[in-house]
Amino acid sequence: MKNTVDLSIADLDEIDIKLLRTLQKNSRCSFQNIARECKVSGGTIHVRAEKLLEEGVIKNYTVQIDYEKLGFNVLAFVGVKIINTRKRKEYIEEIKKIPNIIEAHTATGDYDFLIKIVARTTRELQEILTEGILGLPETASTETIICFDTPIDRTLDLSIVE
Repeated sequence: MKNTVDLSIADLDEIDIKLLRTLQKNSRCSFQNIARECKVSGGTIHVRAEKLLEEGVIKNYTVQIDYEKLGFNVLAFVGVKIINTRKRKEYIEEIKKIPNIIEAHTATGDYDFLIKIVARTTRELQEILTEGILGLPETASTETIICFDTPIDRTLDLSIVE
């Protein structure tokens, strides 16, 4: 079970920051290589990484996929307004069933959710919207924004925490 106490930036030292930076760039980098770079033992890095994982600072070790190379050439953000915000949790469970939704964020402003969708074509996007999202009884309205390009796609530069 994850610890409910959040680490603050002040709780992270130079080794933790270097470990996080390295894993951000390459999650496959071995703890031994990181240890050499930090001039500490591999065991130290292992313990640090486990602590950061336990605390929820590291959410998971993942691979970043280029969806376009898999044929998903359409990226869209959809603002969704739902009828009853008390049913937010149930709505989240329903949209989790739509595999093309790769992110969903609760939001302030005009929408209850901001959803990120990938699709192969605009026709497929239309089907996801009409049969998936708009097909849910709690959906009140949507606004779809199709992205042309992603000029910035990065993780947080941890130099801002030093």
